[in-house]
Amino acid sequence: MGCGSFRYDYLNLFTSQSDNDLGLLVNPARQARADIYRIGEHLPEEPPRTNKRELSGCWHQRFMLAMRTLVREDEADGYSFHRINQAAEVLDYDKQGYRNRSQMMNCLESHDDTRLATVLNDAGFDPDFARRPDVDCARVADAAA
Repeated sequence: MGCGSFRYDYLNLFTSQSDNDLGLLVNPARQARADIYRIGEHLPEEPPRTNKRELSGCWHQRFMLAMRTLVREDEADGYSFHRINQAAEVLDYDKQGYRNRSQMMNCLESHDDTRLATVLNDAGFDPDFARRPDVDCARVADAAA
């Protein structure tokens, strides 16, 4: 078994002085294995910095914010349930500022975010439904309809 990726958590801490500081972390991984996927995390999300840092991709936080807004049928974080086309734009890597679609690591929750089950519960979904291990985006969307 091998390692398929490296995750660089809270990059803003490492690169507060200079974007060149990241090379000290990224270059050894790239030298050890050229095909390793290098995932960066910097919030707020900054595609130009991801492109500049030679990272393979980063957490695409805007995806999570837009999808959670749609599921809750809400308005939050600059997204609105009533402007579904705007939320769909989070899937367009070019409009998001990335060089290619594989740079956007789409997720509905991470270790830094409120758990999806809590979000669903707070939005009025049945608590037992929200905690089921097999709940996925399609089922959540069906339940909201």
